[in-house]
Amino acid sequence: MASRSQAVTLCERADAEQFASWLAAEDETVAFTVDGGNFGRPLTADAVRKWWAGKEESFIDQRGWETLEYRIFDIVSDEHVCGHIEVGIFSGNDPGLNIASAHCGVGVPFGYLLHVYILPSSRGKGMGLDAVVAACHESFLLGAASVLCIVQESNVRAQQFYKRIGFTDTGKTTMRGVHKFGLFECKKSTSASCPAVALVDERDAEGVADGRGAEGQA
Repeated sequence: MASRSQAVTLCERADAEQFASWLAAEDETVAFTVDGGNFGRPLTADAVRKWWAGKEESFIDQRGWETLEYRIFDIVSDEHVCGHIEVGIFSGNDPGLNIASAHCGVGVPFGYLLHVYILPSSRGKGMGLDAVVAACHESFLLGAASVLCIVQESNVRAQQFYKRIGFTDTGKTTMRGVHKFGLFECKKSTSASCPAVALVDERDAEGVADGRGAEGQA
């Protein structure tokens, strides 16, 4: 399947070898910013595949989230793969287990961005912004009322990045080991100043299909 933004295409594809090799080539600060330690260390394709295979059980056991949808995408520009992004649609069943469930409420579907990564050669060209906008768009089409992500508290640049797209800082935080992360949210009910919301509104108004079709399914 594929979902389009203005400058990039999200092609549904789960390539563990590719993703693991990218992260393993980064320093630990960048790698941890992307995976939050989910894949363990050392970073290997088998570790990525193991996390993907067990993600639904992990989400329900550790966070109290029921997985409604989960998509793994290559980020593609001009027919070249330039990054990776994952988006899940979840419904929380225990607000005491996770800040996302506590924030959204029990049974309210929300989108959640994970493992957002742009190759070094493609950074600074707006591809990350377009990819996140496209992922939010995908989440709204799948029924999410809002899209969430967590950003390391010390990563001011990333916080500014998400705010440019239309995310707001909820003021809620969570710990991953010794690292504190803040919860950011983009609501579908947000004004059209949010690019992801504006894209959905434009597609709905024009009656245009979302452009998803069989492509790169792993």
